[in-house]
Amino acid sequence: MLRACALLRRQDSPVVPAMWRSLASKDWRTTEKEEASCMFQAHMLCSMDPAHAAVEAEFRKELVAHCVGVIDAFVDEPIPTTFHVKVSEALQGLGIRHENEVKDVVGRRYLDIVLIDFPKVCIQVDGPIHFTCNTRANMGPTRARDELMRHDNWKVIQVKFFEWRAFYQEYRSTSRGGTADVSKARQMYMKRLLTDNGV
Repeated sequence: MLRACALLRRQDSPVVPAMWRSLASKDWRTTEKEEASCMFQAHMLCSMDPAHAAVEAEFRKELVAHCVGVIDAFVDEPIPTTFHVKVSEALQGLGIRHENEVKDVVGRRYLDIVLIDFPKVCIQVDGPIHFTCNTRANMGPTRARDELMRHDNWKVIQVKFFEWRAFYQEYRSTSRGGTADVSKARQMYMKRLLTDNGV
């Protein structure tokens, strides 16, 4: 709820301070990793607004220190998905140097792909769990991730699974005999996506 209020820029609502105070009165030291991640994001999002940054400041300082400890204790280097690997291979085919699963210490997160020759540009490879089923809009955690990254001066380029698939299907339908070079199609998609994002 706190994260949702922050995303909607409702930090000035009296509900938010009340929620922080309510949280301060509970045994939040038993939080699990997912809860800790949500509270950390909520704090970071709210801190972006000077009018809200001071609310329950001392408690939030203690809470964030706890959440960081929980997150760091559970965060292992992620294993790239098959989708991620395919995107990385397409970039390699285009000769674009990059690193996979780069740890961002400040944001307590891993960035899917970071471009080496383009400072502060990352690519997030997002599968179905990042989107609503009906409208294909970004889910709350994904919106929070991207907003926080942009606040940290990252340029975020999102590879959406449904656009990735649709591009190949369109490419295949226009190819001679209905066949297509899958690698070439993926490279074309990434080249267009990067160009559209000014890279």
